[in-house]
Amino acid sequence: MEDATMPRNLGGSLPVPNVQDLAGRPEDLPPTLLHRYLRPEPTLPDAPADEQEHVPVVDFGRLFGQEEEDRAEEAARLRLACEDWGFFQVVNHRRPWRR
Repeated sequence: MEDATMPRNLGGSLPVPNVQDLAGRPEDLPPTLLHRYLRPEPTLPDAPADEQEHVPVVDFGRLFGQEEEDRAEEAARLRLACEDWGFFQVVNHRRPWRR
């Protein structure tokens, strides 16, 4: 017996090759299909090699300290870390370290 609540015609769909199959035969790909899957490499500003792998560090002792110049400098460092990296390491946060 057929269930009356089930749709009778679900329509069709276009065949979509998987990405692994596409990667295995790049010479067979038309440009229109390539543009669906390929994204341009992001261009990052050149930085010295010793600065490329360091996570930004924000010193909360200076950020919330007494010296206006220190607070302004750490606030700028915090803003740069948030805008350019999306994360940062906090030091001098005055919270006890626990395992």
